[in-house]
Amino acid sequence: MTVRGGPSLLVPGENIFPPLPIPWRFARTDVTVHDSWDEEPDPDIFYLKRPWVNAYDPDLPANDVAVWFAMEIKNMEQLDRHDPHPNLVRYHGCRVRKGRVTGLMLGRVPGETLLDYVNEGRIIKDKLAFLEAWGSAVKHLHDVAGLVHNDIHPSNTMISPDGTTPTLIDLGSALPDGEEMLQCLP
Repeated sequence: MTVRGGPSLLVPGENIFPPLPIPWRFARTDVTVHDSWDEEPDPDIFYLKRPWVNAYDPDLPANDVAVWFAMEIKNMEQLDRHDPHPNLVRYHGCRVRKGRVTGLMLGRVPGETLLDYVNEGRIIKDKLAFLEAWGSAVKHLHDVAGLVHNDIHPSNTMISPDGTTPTLIDLGSALPDGEEMLQCLP
């Protein structure tokens, strides 16, 4: 693996992938293990989100990427305890290999990011309906799941191919309401 801007190096798995069970010092939580992960998931149905290894810095304390990923797992598990919202990415469990969580299985969201959509010069026709749906997702996240997204922007919002429906994605920075954000990664 090559770290952004740096030489190729071998990163120890324990610095990237949290172990099962996830210990207290990471984010102690129960984990839904998806039971059909012997092979890669169908890319038309699922999206396999992996830890953000580009953020790995050998000069930071060990396990920082694993801690960050464990927090995202904890938040996805918390969100999954509630009824799904049509404008929030769906969580289907974790892929576990050799006793470590190596990925999150999320529902594939058709379309493109809102940023790409707008950069292509495309226009959302019913802006009010779009913003109401987007706001409903945020409200569900806050009021029902007790989470704050902390990273809402056009790259973390997918828009349906017909340009009508938003889906809030990437809960990697989400935290329970009132909890201080980790400062281990940029």
